[in-house]
Amino acid sequence: MSSRRIYAKSSFSVILSSLLCLAGTMWLIAPYQSVEAALLVTPRRIVFDERTRSKEILLVNRSDKKATYRITFEEILMKEDGSFEVIDKKQNQGKYYFASDVLRYFPRQITLEAKKSQTVRLLLRKPKNLAQGEYMSYLLFQQQPPEDLGTNIENINKPQTDQLGIQMTALFATSIPVIVRHGQISSRVALENAKVVQEEQEITDDKGKKQKIIAEVLQLDILRSGNSSASGNFHVDFTPNGSKKSYAVGFNRGITVFHPLIKRHYKLTLRLEGVVLKNGKLHVQYKKRDDKTDESREILAETTITL
Repeated sequence: MSSRRIYAKSSFSVILSSLLCLAGTMWLIAPYQSVEAALLVTPRRIVFDERTRSKEILLVNRSDKKATYRITFEEILMKEDGSFEVIDKKQNQGKYYFASDVLRYFPRQITLEAKKSQTVRLLLRKPKNLAQGEYMSYLLFQQQPPEDLGTNIENINKPQTDQLGIQMTALFATSIPVIVRHGQISSRVALENAKVVQEEQEITDDKGKKQKIIAEVLQLDILRSGNSSASGNFHVDFTPNGSKKSYAVGFNRGITVFHPLIKRHYKLTLRLEGVVLKNGKLHVQYKKRDDKTDESREILAETTITL
């Protein structure tokens, strides 16, 4: 999982008369968009195991302008619906294990010219008597306002008298999970309450026209136990009654239940392509994801739905 946000900074000026004007700045939160058009961060997840002491992250400025990013840790928890919330570290110290307590990184701020790249290095420093378990924090890359950002009336299009002028500048931010695994760790997964429901969805056709359809959607709960997160890929196959042939109708990679969350509600829109979900069995497998390749490995949990 990664978290992506966009903030917008507005420069505004209000002309009170032809002789008097006020200028200032304010922060606005812009609607969610993908940040990868501006900044490429790879890998999208960092995992330290017992043998790992350092990691590198590559940042690539994919835009046509120079950009500066401030790098900080933030603490985030996953909620049952799969969304995330930022928590206050001081108020939750001792309640959760934070990777930011055992990691150092540099640099803390970088400036990237257009189309250029730079690496950020993380170093693991485990104190003595560190409790075994999984430690996690998020590394946040927050774009800083450009030096030439206009903050007064001379730098923006002059509005007419008694009118409000606003100049919007989007500032991008993205964060990636950083996980430290120490000592004996394990997780167990079960799938419960699996069912297929019909859901109205809006799609865009090849001509760019939006239309509403009724989609078949798999819904289930992922239950996690143990002292570490569980991450896997979903494979969904349908086998008609009396047939030995199965049809792949669903796949999703990298679905994670982060520790300490114990239950996550999950849904997957099935891709039928001529397959009718009737008179047969839907087989759902949650397979362990390889940390390095993202490929599926052994089955962590599975369930079958009779249709």
